[in-house]
Amino acid sequence: ITTGLDIESQLEMINLLKQEIKDKGMTLILVSHNLNEIKELCERIIFIDKGLIIEDTQIDKILENHKTLLDYYLEKISNNKKEGN
Repeated sequence: ITTGLDIESQLEMINLLKQEIKDKGMTLILVSHNLNEIKELCERIIFIDKGLIIEDTQIDKILENHKTLLDYYLEKISNNKKEGN
């Protein structure tokens, strides 16, 4: 969503989207590799690895036990590789 924008414009865009979602009661489906944007704009996240859903959960639930979404994702795919998935 904010690729190519300067930092100030990124914040403005994220805040604008958050306000629109709140004001209009909208649902946002965001497909992105930018985990920071996802954390700011979404309540729920679906991680996909090699075309398969490996997690579908609330972002807050992940952040209760992990510092970042990236930490969680890396742990999840590492565990999947160990299990042979």
